[in-house]
Order: sequence, then C-alpha cells, then structure tokens
Amino acid sequence: MEQNVNIVDNEKTALYIACERASVPYIKLLLQMNSDVNVVDNEKTALYIACEHASVPYIKLLLEMNSDVNASTSRGTALHTACLEG
Repeated sequence: MEQNVNIVDNEKTALYIACERASVPYIKLLLQMNSDVNVVDNEKTALYIACEHASVPYIKLLLEMNSDVNASTSRGTALHTACLEG
C-alpha cells in the first residue's frame, strides 16, 4: 500500500514537522518517500524553516533535492530568513 507523505494535518505536513525539529534522518526519509520539498505549510517552505534554524546540514540537503530558493510566501523567502537569522 502506497503512503501519502504529503497529507496536511493542522496546517503541517510530516516534512514541515521534521524540519521544525531539525531531524535530518527523518527529512532524508521523507524526501526518499517523495515528500514535496516545495509545499508551503503554515506560510513556510521546508527551506524557509531550515533557514530559520540556520541548520546548514539540512539547508544543503534541501538544496540538493531541488528546493525552490525563490519560493515566496507572505513571510518572504528563505533568503530573507537566512539574512535575518544569520
């Protein structure tokens, strides 16, 4: 049976939650299961969350998985967040 890893629960996908927790192993697993790296949850992308945490390992991982660096929400882009968070 195929699992849908892109289901939204309380405005968050599993990838969003894994990114909030900076859990690189779970992020890798979800990406291997075809989680949508560019989905916008709670007005943030996975890359945006990674930049909020200034987590270089998972920023690199998301970029390797073709995360959209230009994705913009009402909160701005991941680049805006990276600049603010350092």
